[in-house]
Amino acid sequence: MKNIIICITVFFSGLFLSAGNSDVKVIKEPEPLFSGLSNAKTLVLEKTIENIADKELQVLAGIKSTAVDKSGNYYLFDFKHGAIIKLNREFKFIKTIGSKGEGPGEFRIRGMTPNHLSVGLNEKLYLVNWLGRRIYKYSLEGKYINELKYEQFNGFRLAVDARGTLVLPSIKSHIIDIHDSNMKYKKSLIPISELRTFLFFKPPACVIIKFAIPGFSNIRYEWLSTNDLMILNNYDLSLTLVNPATGKIQKKFYAWDDYILAEYKKKIKRTLEAADRTGTCRYINGFVSFFIDHRDNIYLQFLDYQSLRYLYKFSRDGKLLQTYKIAPVEIDGLPKFFHIDNNRFIAYSDYGIHVFKEAPGKPR
Repeated sequence: MKNIIICITVFFSGLFLSAGNSDVKVIKEPEPLFSGLSNAKTLVLEKTIENIADKELQVLAGIKSTAVDKSGNYYLFDFKHGAIIKLNREFKFIKTIGSKGEGPGEFRIRGMTPNHLSVGLNEKLYLVNWLGRRIYKYSLEGKYINELKYEQFNGFRLAVDARGTLVLPSIKSHIIDIHDSNMKYKKSLIPISELRTFLFFKPPACVIIKFAIPGFSNIRYEWLSTNDLMILNNYDLSLTLVNPATGKIQKKFYAWDDYILAEYKKKIKRTLEAADRTGTCRYINGFVSFFIDHRDNIYLQFLDYQSLRYLYKFSRDGKLLQTYKIAPVEIDGLPKFFHIDNNRFIAYSDYGIHVFKEAPGKPR
């Protein structure tokens, strides 16, 4: 036990030294790069799915992660039911996959510990189980295939390409580590310094050590259909397009307009004031959801200071294609958007799936 503690201490000390204040970059007065609010379309709630036609489940009770396959089926990790719930594209119950336990295909959960669902480009379903430090692999029909142990500290995001290549937060002073389908390490991409660019403020050391390293940060990434990787950094609101074969950055762009910059600045101020009052180390969450559609368009959902919601649609090269304003709704929790299906905009909260549609009329 003593050796384990020493190893962990040395590990984090090394990270702290490599993540020091000396190379933190602060963008103090960023310039807006686009404007889309004047042409924003309004999204209104069409329906909410809370009930399930299954005697054991009956209702959705604690959705913390979602995924979608190429056929439009939905996979929901429901921590209160302790299972992955599969619905068809019309939100009809199909089956549950996996369960709490210690047997093959069973996973450990306690409370709201983070777990991440992903459907790979190889059309396999993956669950990253943080408490058990395992990645569980299933067929889309729900058959358990195998499980893999991972080493990332607090890392629970996963993206899988068509060959089954696994991408996880790096433990090697980079942003991401790439492994083969059997979890054998292949290489690391993008220096960790890319995470240490901040808008408006120079973060305290606890933010740098705790949240500006991949295993702890709220960095997100997804494969494009071209087998390129798109990486979102929530601290400078940037998107980086990477060729994983060469490791080269093909494109980097920022999701900045007047509105986002002004509201993000307010959010930072409010969060840091709360941290000062409570004595805690708080991180700033710019975009609350990030996903890519079947045409490789990128969607970012921004939650502003007043809890109004906007969804931005970009092309893979950074061109703003459309802005959507989400009309206020009375539901439990914040709706997080994660999929587009035949002009239906799909979001989830803890207790339901929510379907939005464009309001008729001209953008305003």
